[in-house]
Amino acid sequence: MMYTLTDLQNMTAADRAKIAARYGILTPSGKPSTSAARIHAEQPAAAPETAAPEIDTPETAAAEIDTPETAAPTAHMEVIRIYLTVNGATAADAENIRRAAETAAAPILHPDTRARMDRRILIPEGLTAAQLTGFMNLLDYQQRSAIVDRCRDLINGLTSHSNPAAIVTPEDMENGETPELVGGTFRYEYEGESYETAPDALMMAGFMPTAATYTHNGQTYPTAAAALTAAGFTLEDGQWEDMNQDAYTGEVHALTAAHRTGVVTVSPLTPTEWIDEDGETYPDETAALDAAQTWGNVERTPADDQQYPPMWGTVWELRYMNGHTPQEIADFTGFTVYQWEGTYIIGVNGGGYDFYEAHWVPLFYMLGSLSN
Repeated sequence: MMYTLTDLQNMTAADRAKIAARYGILTPSGKPSTSAARIHAEQPAAAPETAAPEIDTPETAAAEIDTPETAAPTAHMEVIRIYLTVNGATAADAENIRRAAETAAAPILHPDTRARMDRRILIPEGLTAAQLTGFMNLLDYQQRSAIVDRCRDLINGLTSHSNPAAIVTPEDMENGETPELVGGTFRYEYEGESYETAPDALMMAGFMPTAATYTHNGQTYPTAAAALTAAGFTLEDGQWEDMNQDAYTGEVHALTAAHRTGVVTVSPLTPTEWIDEDGETYPDETAALDAAQTWGNVERTPADDQQYPPMWGTVWELRYMNGHTPQEIADFTGFTVYQWEGTYIIGVNGGGYDFYEAHWVPLFYMLGSLSN
């Protein structure tokens, strides 16, 4: 049926949203529009009352496109294809269903298939945080709500504490006994200077990545030796000297000096091993940072806004991380991750936005709960 502008204006916003969802009339954020004028303008045109299509003639057959049970908005055909593919259908099956849906022949979708699309939505594996956000933005309001419902069910299985003091008492905190920040935002100090990232501090402390780009005077060089040479360093009998004839016992030592003075800028690639001035190698940044902290070269402390307890009042215990490190969880989901007496605790340092789409959907995606 066609809704008149007056009909729409006399409806509640909730009723208008239902109609908008049915016809795929969405706001830029993906939610059903509640604008009476927009719904009136964009609703599908009703078939003329005099039209009497021959039902046994393929050229004139026309399915009902305004029936919620059979409607498949063409704006979401690509999403439907993805859902069917990840739910086990072959690419050919998914393509046939997509084409059928575009011609409004949506009744061919099996009820179980439709239920899987509507209530048990799966997200393809291997997405970055940005790609996950992009995928979520493809979905309509009802589809996103289905994912949020799954997250809500899973959240109920986590142990939560509405009062962080239930984990760490005020007495413990007064004595300096608080959960350790193991995933979040840190600051790194070396010889009284503060650095925002661990690589910046490590390179000042005499650790260098084995895979990096090297820049001198705006020119990029593929190797450390080439950059040092361009910067006026000379190599003789395994020892480097700068233009002031100061000697360095190895390439890492010379490169550290050049980096500290800004003569050569080192930009680590990922992934990369690290090496110190004594020639000791480390498999990754974490191992190098552990060594630097052990020697007292670099000190890592939580950023001011990452101290326990987190800004939001409730915290949750996280006992499974699907093979990810606490920092990987923090980087991907935006949660702050603490550790206390062998248990990981997650919290939110923020407020005033949708926690589900910002934190919980990415978390459960990392745990595999939304991709299997």
